[in-house]
Amino acid sequence: MTSQQVELSPITPRQREVLGFIARFYADHGYAVTNRQICKQFNFASPNAAVMHLKALRRRDLVTWQPGEARTIRPTQAGVSLLEGGGSDG
Repeated sequence: MTSQQVELSPITPRQREVLGFIARFYADHGYAVTNRQICKQFNFASPNAAVMHLKALRRRDLVTWQPGEARTIRPTQAGVSLLEGGGSDG
């Protein structure tokens, strides 16, 4: 069974909060949030905590970003739709 065949569980409440923060930041500022800003917003002790949330959201096609490049974290249309209540959680 490949990773694409594995059914994903719904996003967690914390992942929804992170997704919402990413989407609001992008809408308010017109550019992407940084990993460091996510850590600060959610009081994550380690940048790895933010990366783990981002990876989970990316597996669900709710965010996109280019690791190693600055300010590339953005919600996808599916992520925006989920936040607006138009999509499913999984």
